[in-house]
Amino acid sequence: DFYSQFIFNHLTNLSYNNEILKKFKINNPKDLIDSLFNENNDFEELIKASEGNPRDTIHILQATALKANGYKINTNHVREAARQAFNKSKEYNIRQRENAYPFLKWIIKSVIKERGVRAFLLGSSEKNELIDFLYSNRVLHIIKSGIIDIENPENRYKVYTIDYGCYIDLLMVNKAPQGLFSYKNDKNRIKYIKILESQYGPLVIDRAVLELSQYSKITINKN
Repeated sequence: DFYSQFIFNHLTNLSYNNEILKKFKINNPKDLIDSLFNENNDFEELIKASEGNPRDTIHILQATALKANGYKINTNHVREAARQAFNKSKEYNIRQRENAYPFLKWIIKSVIKERGVRAFLLGSSEKNELIDFLYSNRVLHIIKSGIIDIENPENRYKVYTIDYGCYIDLLMVNKAPQGLFSYKNDKNRIKYIKILESQYGPLVIDRAVLELSQYSKITINKN
C-alpha cells in the first residue's frame, strides 16, 4: 500500500526513530500500521481525511497521535484531528477571501446535504475564480478530467470532490455522503456511484453537474 509505505519511509528517514522502531520490532509498513491503529478501517479513515495528499497525511497523523495520547488510533481520533487541522488552516484561509466561505457553504449544501454525495462536475472549459481559489487552498480536489457525456460526447467535465474537513460534523451524525455521484433508477430510487468511471449517461450527468449560475441568482436575490 502506497500510504503505509510512505509513512514508514517518512519515519525511518528520521534517524532517531530507527531505534524506537527496532525496540518495538517494527520492520515493515504493515508492522507500523498494526502498531499505530486499532483496526485497518481506522487507517483507511486517515487516508480519506488526507484526500490523497501525502503532506496532509503526515500532518493529520501527527495530530491524530497526540489525540490518541499513547493509545492505538481509532476513527474518532482521526476525525477530531482532521477537524482541528481544517479549522486552523483551510477554513481560516477561506474566510480571508471575500465571498469564498459563503460560496463553499453553498457547495456543501447543494452537493452533500441535498444530493448525499461528495463530488460534482463542472465543464472542462468552465472558469470561476472562487472555484479556483477553493481548489488552490485544497478545499476542493480535482480527481479526474475529461469525463465524457455519452449522449453529447463533445461535452467534457472535471470531477471535483469536497474536502473531508468540510463534512466531518456530518460524519458524526451519520449523514456522511454516500458516494461520488447519484442517479435515479427506473423505479425512481436513488442509487449511489462509488467507483469513478470515464463516461456517464444523462441520468448521472444531469444530477452531478453543479450549476454555478444558481449561486449567482441566490446572491442577487439577497441583495
